[in-house]
This record gives sequence, structure tokens and C-alpha cells, in this order.
Amino acid sequence: MMTTESWRNDPRLQIMEQAKLVQATLDAEAEQTANVTFNQSQVLVLISQAGVEGAMVTKLSPLLGRAVHTLTAAVSGLQRKGLVQRLSLKGEDRRIVRIRLTAEGLDAVAKLRTSSLPLP
Repeated sequence: MMTTESWRNDPRLQIMEQAKLVQATLDAEAEQTANVTFNQSQVLVLISQAGVEGAMVTKLSPLLGRAVHTLTAAVSGLQRKGLVQRLSLKGEDRRIVRIRLTAEGLDAVAKLRTSSLPLP
């Protein structure tokens, strides 16, 4: 059985604490650069690479190694900020939703690309 002291000194816990600090640092830089989270910054950059047809969350998910519902939440946040728009292409299944950057989203990506954030 672990004591409180040995639990506190467990290297796995220390790694988790370091990971939280790294995430907070990345979030702070993304927030300062483009008013987005680090996760949202990665999503924005990938959407910008999708071209005029836009990106589908199901295609972004494996590229970022995140679950579809996690990316859907990130896209919803970006949409509320006016950085992306959801659309269906004419003649395509209505259930297929594509995401494109708005003018503000393009500006945010330009700012993010000048930052020191590790982006795709």
C-alpha cells in the first residue's frame, strides 16, 4: 500500500503534473496568439490545409489522434468564435458536414503560423 508521501513521489504522477504544465503553457500561447486553445489551433491549421471543399471531422480525427466527439466540440467552439463555418456541399449527403475557415479563421491561422507552437 502506498503512503501519501510515496504517492506524491511516484514518477508517474510527476509526469502527469508536467504534462498539465506543458498543456497549460501551450494553451496560454495559443490564447495569446489567436484567442483559441492549443487543441483548437491544431484543428484550425488542419482545416486550412483541406482546401476549398473544407475538412470533415472524421478525416481530421486520425490525423490528430483524437476522438471524433473531441474534435466536434473543438469545431463548435471555433464556430462560436466565428473562425469556421459548417456547410454541406450541393449534391452530397446532408449528413456529411464540411468545415471551412472564415476570413477571421484565415487570420488566426496566419498568426498561429508565426508563433512557436508545434503545429501540423
